[in-house]
Amino acid sequence: MHIKGKKLKTAIIGTGVIAHIHAEAIRNNPVLDFCACWNRIVEKKKGEDFAEKYGIRYYTSLDEMLETEKPDITVNCLAYKYHDLGLEKAAMLGSHLLVEKPMGISVAACRKIIDIAKKYNVKLAVSESSGFNETNLTYQFLRRRFGKTIHMIDTNYRNYFSSARAPWAFDPVEGFGGMVLNVGVHKVSRLRLLAGDEEYSVSANTGKMNIQVEGDACIFIRYKNNACGVIMMCGYHNHGKSNPNFCRIMTEKGYVTLKDEINFVHSDGHEELIPADSKFAGGEYQNLYSSFAESIIANAPSPYPGETGLRDVAVILAAFKSFREKREVLLDEIINV
Repeated sequence: MHIKGKKLKTAIIGTGVIAHIHAEAIRNNPVLDFCACWNRIVEKKKGEDFAEKYGIRYYTSLDEMLETEKPDITVNCLAYKYHDLGLEKAAMLGSHLLVEKPMGISVAACRKIIDIAKKYNVKLAVSESSGFNETNLTYQFLRRRFGKTIHMIDTNYRNYFSSARAPWAFDPVEGFGGMVLNVGVHKVSRLRLLAGDEEYSVSANTGKMNIQVEGDACIFIRYKNNACGVIMMCGYHNHGKSNPNFCRIMTEKGYVTLKDEINFVHSDGHEELIPADSKFAGGEYQNLYSSFAESIIANAPSPYPGETGLRDVAVILAAFKSFREKREVLLDEIINV
């Protein structure tokens, strides 16, 4: 039970690149107390440097960190194969759980984390930043203004497989799904928000192009409300300034392009630029942590529950299955196994 006025002690498992983004959001949140970190012993120097940078304690033993600090929130930022590591011990000690996306590499892995949170009656959130992006939230808030969604397209072209990326990301076991899983769940989450309903089925092509993990995909999603969405991504090249990424929504009242602001072209051709609502300002991870902390303090539902994180992963798994079997895959085939 959270004591009103008391800051929420927050500890991080894993100190890689994404952990720094979490760390900045944690230390800039007035209700959080960033206390400690742990990473795998093979990366001890990285862990020590991380702790020094953020003024927290570094532990070489995960159990010792959890037992000594007893954090109110435990954040797992390891490679996604290890997203359950330490969570049962943390939950047993009363810690709420925040897991980086993708939540896991299988439906079973996601369910394991959900079951841990339920077993110990703690809150669970998945760090899906698209759900806390200022422009996406503004679109959701103004949905009636744009009308019912007909179809959507979201692209992501980038040099994903650069030398700056951690080696595990190229490994077919630790980096399962490659860019398509790691980046794809962001796109899945955003298109669900824009569609206004859950996914019904998936058809897809995915590829690897001389890499051991997936680096390109074209994914067609049907939604329960008859909207449809297309995700196009490729991680082999720098997309350049002449080939920018975009997200476009065709609605019953016109079409919308999402960037830092919303460009709404009405049916009559009139163009309207709508800035992101200031109430959503602060950044995706800052919004995520503020919402999660609020849910803990108010004992309210998680802002991005495990079941939603599982569905994100299931859509990508359906895409892989669709490509292997050359057919449309119903989401229920993946989730209800």
